[in-house]
Amino acid sequence: MKTNMIWNSAYAYLPGIPGCFNDLETYFDSKLTSGIYDGQPSEIMKFDVVRFGTNLCRRIGDVDLFAALFNDAFMEKEYKYWKPDFLFSDNKYNPDVGINLISSILVAYLSSCKSLFDAGAIALNALYQLKLSQTQRDLNNKEFKKKLEQRLSPNRSDKFEEILADVTIKRNLAIHRTTPFIIPLGKELLPEAYKKKYPPLTLDKYTVYPMIVEYIDPNDKTHEKLENSYFKLFEYNDRLRSGQQTQNLEEKFKFTDPRELHDFWRPEFVNFCEEICKDIKKADFPSGHII
Repeated sequence: MKTNMIWNSAYAYLPGIPGCFNDLETYFDSKLTSGIYDGQPSEIMKFDVVRFGTNLCRRIGDVDLFAALFNDAFMEKEYKYWKPDFLFSDNKYNPDVGINLISSILVAYLSSCKSLFDAGAIALNALYQLKLSQTQRDLNNKEFKKKLEQRLSPNRSDKFEEILADVTIKRNLAIHRTTPFIIPLGKELLPEAYKKKYPPLTLDKYTVYPMIVEYIDPNDKTHEKLENSYFKLFEYNDRLRSGQQTQNLEEKFKFTDPRELHDFWRPEFVNFCEEICKDIKKADFPSGHII
């Protein structure tokens, strides 16, 4: 492949690259027939459409990379990406280290999820010649949506609205409010949430699941009270470890397993990439414009 698009992303060492990028590389190869492009990435990257595809591939590669890292931190025996002694103490798995690690990785993960949509917005702005400013090149931007709908069907611009809103809220909370809060909670505290496909961790003598805490107060639209609510969870956590009974937390808080969050989001991310790759292939080559 002439573009090295895949090798410039995390998919150089991660499995699971969306098929649309293999198809896009094949398409680019059919256009870059001159010998001048052989082994000349700088010449190839002069084309806008190649840069758009490369950027999009790299962004979803980052999403999968950070998901792989926090998935790996949940493991108690074999690791692909972490040194065993980093997550162990006294020859025993230390889930507290893993939980703190997952919390920090989630900041990068959520940022990369939003960046994926931003990469798509940059491509759409150029491909459809929307001529929007840098600050307007955002799928959440009203002017962007208005101009895009003039070139595409309204259904297209609304297609990813729900997941984009969810990603944006979680990303903004992680970046501007507080690091995603992970807490290990026992099955007795979350009876409904524990019908899970992923295995739990062993913390001391308790079986627990690390969960993302979110939307603590549904009436707190600006999430100003979010940080102040966390101390309650520390209370519940202390009671859990001391064996005291506590009330069902699902009546007060919403919890999400980060592994299941990625499982839920990723198909939508792939669909988004497929749509943008189709747009790229529709564009005139080499101008990069859809007339």
